[in-house]
Amino acid sequence: MAVNAKPLEPTLRILTEQRPNPIGLATRKPRFSWCLDQVGWAQEAFRIRARIISRHGGERGHWDGGWMLSAQSHLVPWGGPSLLSGDQVFWHVALRENDGRELFSEEGSFEIGLLDRSDWSAVCVGLPAPVHAHDDYRPCPHLRRIFSLGGAVKRARLHITSAGLAEPWLNGQRVSDRLFRPGWTDYRKRLLVDTYDVTDLLVPGENCLGAILGEGWFAGAIGFEGRRNVYGKQTGLLAQLEACLENGEIVCIVTDSEWTGRFGPILASDRYSGEVFDARWELDNWCLPESSCEAWRPCSEVPLPAGSLVPSPGPFVRVQKMLAPSCISTTENGDIRVDLAKSITGWAKLEFAAPYGRIVNLAFAEARRIDGSLETGTLGNARCRDTVTVGSSLLEWQPHFTYRGFRHFDISGLDGEHQLKRVLGVSAHSDVEEIGQFSCSDPVMNSYFDMARRTLKMNLFDIFTDCPQRNERLGWLGDAAQFMPSACKMLEMAPFLEKWIGDILDAQDKDGVFPPQAPAYEQPPPPFRTVSPDLTGLGRAVSDGAVLIPWTTYEHAGDLRLLENVFPAALHFVRHSLNAAPDYIWHPEDTSLLNIDWLARDEGTDPSLLCTAYLSQTIDRVARMAAALGHDATAELCDHRVKAKQAFAGEFINSNGLVGTGSQTSFALAISMGLVPQEKSDSVCRQFARVVEQEGQFTSGIYGIAHILPALTQIGRADLAYSLFQSQSRPGFAYWQRSGLTTIPELWDPFDDDGELKSDWGNSLCHVALGSCTDWLFSSVAGLAPDAPGWRRLRFAPRPGGKLEHASASVRTPYGTARCGWHLNSRSLEVELLVPPNCSGNLHWNGEVHRIEAGATVLSLSNGG
Repeated sequence: MAVNAKPLEPTLRILTEQRPNPIGLATRKPRFSWCLDQVGWAQEAFRIRARIISRHGGERGHWDGGWMLSAQSHLVPWGGPSLLSGDQVFWHVALRENDGRELFSEEGSFEIGLLDRSDWSAVCVGLPAPVHAHDDYRPCPHLRRIFSLGGAVKRARLHITSAGLAEPWLNGQRVSDRLFRPGWTDYRKRLLVDTYDVTDLLVPGENCLGAILGEGWFAGAIGFEGRRNVYGKQTGLLAQLEACLENGEIVCIVTDSEWTGRFGPILASDRYSGEVFDARWELDNWCLPESSCEAWRPCSEVPLPAGSLVPSPGPFVRVQKMLAPSCISTTENGDIRVDLAKSITGWAKLEFAAPYGRIVNLAFAEARRIDGSLETGTLGNARCRDTVTVGSSLLEWQPHFTYRGFRHFDISGLDGEHQLKRVLGVSAHSDVEEIGQFSCSDPVMNSYFDMARRTLKMNLFDIFTDCPQRNERLGWLGDAAQFMPSACKMLEMAPFLEKWIGDILDAQDKDGVFPPQAPAYEQPPPPFRTVSPDLTGLGRAVSDGAVLIPWTTYEHAGDLRLLENVFPAALHFVRHSLNAAPDYIWHPEDTSLLNIDWLARDEGTDPSLLCTAYLSQTIDRVARMAAALGHDATAELCDHRVKAKQAFAGEFINSNGLVGTGSQTSFALAISMGLVPQEKSDSVCRQFARVVEQEGQFTSGIYGIAHILPALTQIGRADLAYSLFQSQSRPGFAYWQRSGLTTIPELWDPFDDDGELKSDWGNSLCHVALGSCTDWLFSSVAGLAPDAPGWRRLRFAPRPGGKLEHASASVRTPYGTARCGWHLNSRSLEVELLVPPNCSGNLHWNGEVHRIEAGATVLSLSNGG
């Protein structure tokens, strides 16, 4: 290390595959990123050094990349020797500024997962379900293996997956705070494997490794019909513990015929119906080596799902916070009512004292009726109930394998509040980090931003769900695609989306069609389906999310490898679409919810217009993917893009500038997607403005709302965009704030005239789709957006309006924090800009573009813009 080197400031972040110190990477060629979030810093060169520890603990190599004259600091590829399964790598980076000063990072690490099937010697084991099992009695087995170690442990890793869910234990302790593992995939394609560092949990002598299995998505209820056993019926565990002892011995404990199992107190645990727990059957100290072996019987080998075993580096579902109730009351019949004051995704945690054998019931909902009872009409056939039978005089309990979105819950079966010693709401979701902030002088905008962020977090539960409370919780691509530009500015979405985009690619059929949800699952044939129509085929604007989601991720994360992985499937999808619509006009086979502007309040947008607009946008995005990759299909796709735009204009825009039916969505899609020819631009813009002025509030559905405000801003009518957003009418965003909502509702108007939640299955109070205006808050109100993939170049384009006095947004980009804030006074607009190191920005103001260099910049602009 250079003599003049000194440690970096604590603001330095070093990441491998966009994660801090990951364990279980699924690649032999990881990439490094680092960020010194320091004004005035400029990187001229970097040098990566690494040392490699083998799977069994021995040092097996070093790598020194040498000084590289480059300002690159994001997704720098590994250039060392080929990495093997289980390799652990410790690395650091040295940086050099233009003046020659050298700085160096602290040491980071990463580990490669088990990449080959030959790395496994374990077999999948389990316990057959009891012969008298039924939907309400599907007990969760406990499995374990007692083994001995002949010395102190130097290094140990547990690799584990399951058909179902597995909660691993070792010597009486939970192995990890990760929940609902291995997560939801199409188990016929991929089965995720978690790797844990368990070095500190092992001891010389006797040890006990165990796991509790739940049905989860694999065998539990899925979808509107609540069908079970969609992927398989028999839960099973696949585990491999590899320990390197100080004396040099290598010990491998695997799931095999030596494992034993028994059923315990979890009599049923389903994510829709809830958990049934009988504490009288509690298995005390079941995962300690000295515990009794009585009633434990040998496990048998069970079929392992056919999918490939793929390491999963996260992020994972974890408990995020515990919420104390804002209000607890007791009814005349002794039921206890609990209000958390805000909606969460998770469950309740109780500590209570009650007589042996007493049955305590919990019921959950998003809202209460005026009479105080729970509004369960919005849950479909998801019961969202837990049942606990008391075993000991004082019981502390929370469920294992169930969750739901809720704010309110009732507790029955206790003799008054004095038996309830403690009650908490447990908030859990995927552990995705906040990176973006927005604030302004308008409380409605601030409230909307907070609601959208909370709604997003509540719907990140291993996949991107539509809602967390009812019998759905599916990975709808259309909802997510509309919200994704907002999501990528609020949270660090790229690591989370790596897994879910894999689910999307797995869902594509041989013809190139993406279904509307991912992971894919088979629905029953029509006579047995409770929701019509067929939701398994191509829904144009919905399925197009399979292209739009990866592209938006690339725009914000700058990950070219992501495009490389997605492009073949995206090209297949586009070619299928063009074969089905050779004239570039999409005529949907039906006008179901898959092909309309779902939840629109107006007369409606022509489904053919909506589908054709999204077809054009998808062609455009795949053409951009091809150009970014230098693919030889670029010219072909660009030609299709031009023809698709011409076809749209010829079919849906008349000579007077009327687009389609004249709905807000029709105009907004045409303008924001660049489908209006120059000669019709003025008339289309005038017509659009006239429609918005006449209607005075949003009338679009989930596919229009993401485009209306940007389209108005684009045509120079930001005043109308502000007017729509800040409208005080019902329904509207201000109305939501007045109603006390803490998350984005599914319906524009979720309440009846008495203020009671409409008892409608499709009336979730936590649904992301109508929250997609958040992107406009960032991009136009505050004026901050990426202008090149990964934020290497920034776009500053603040558009004050609506009597706003100030606004500010910041995003922690891969290169550091970017910020745009402004304050309006009587004479000028005072703007504060922050460009991350080794980046640049463009300020758009009054029709001019000004280059902004890295660092902090303060400007005073004429407010005539």
